[in-house]
Amino acid sequence: MKRTIEISTRGTRLFLDAGRLVVHRDEEDLARIPLEDLGVVVLDSTGVSISSGALKALAEAGCAVLACDDTHHPNGLFLPLAANSLHGERIQLQADAGIPLRKNLWARIVQRKILNQALICSGAIERGLIGLSAKVRSGDPGNCEAQAARLYWAQIFRGVDTIEQPFHRFREGPPPNGLLNYGYALIRALVARSLCAAGLHPALGLHHRNRYNAFALADDLMEPFRPVVDGVVLGLVRSGVASVHKESKQALLEILTAQVEVEGQSVSVELAAERAASGLAKALVAAVKDGDAAPIAAEHLCLPAIRRRTAS
Repeated sequence: MKRTIEISTRGTRLFLDAGRLVVHRDEEDLARIPLEDLGVVVLDSTGVSISSGALKALAEAGCAVLACDDTHHPNGLFLPLAANSLHGERIQLQADAGIPLRKNLWARIVQRKILNQALICSGAIERGLIGLSAKVRSGDPGNCEAQAARLYWAQIFRGVDTIEQPFHRFREGPPPNGLLNYGYALIRALVARSLCAAGLHPALGLHHRNRYNAFALADDLMEPFRPVVDGVVLGLVRSGVASVHKESKQALLEILTAQVEVEGQSVSVELAAERAASGLAKALVAAVKDGDAAPIAAEHLCLPAIRRRTAS
């Protein structure tokens, strides 16, 4: 399993030596980590320096580097774009993917996201979300995703004393929106790295297609993973932690090793992201190259089912 490390102390230098990433501060090597062990490196200080040689080597090892702004929120992502020998062919398949395939894949993503949201909730809201998931059709024309969001966000933090009630989810909103932002950024980096490893380009989306978004496909594929973050944040706010700081970031970093289920097997979030990206590539090959019907090709996409966490 790949490691996720965070560097947040000013004056720290990262450089390459003998195939290892060296973490150096105050004239001392604090760690020497084999490149093949690293999945995501988070730089959470403007006083951290990293050599160009280290960046090159991290990219060759398939590692993503995530940079944070002055408020500790991730705002930049460095990805290994040549991590798969079929990169050129896979990008062409993405470009040639027809609307029926994209709509069928999006329906599978939305359905699994809603089912995962249901596992965070309880009672009537859980039943309502499960009912909505059954109504998702190709392309989600009924906008079940938005309907589910209204039910979900009204329920998830209800009754938590440390949270402003009613809770509204938006990026610049009050706590715990900051925790959600940080967790989602980690998932986005993980999914983007997995897409690159599968030979896909994260900018060519299925549903998200904003020309200013360089990670549209990552934003598509990460949707079923968001409730994993929500569950961890829910646990934090129940314990009285609602803002981003050293301890809460550490809890969020552990999301990538959390266990989910994929096709009946218990796997880490990291491995689930890799399987999702690989399944997406298989779906594209099946539909575009082999000529399979869109609904059949879309079945190659395997997505995570989260572990149940009740909100009551």
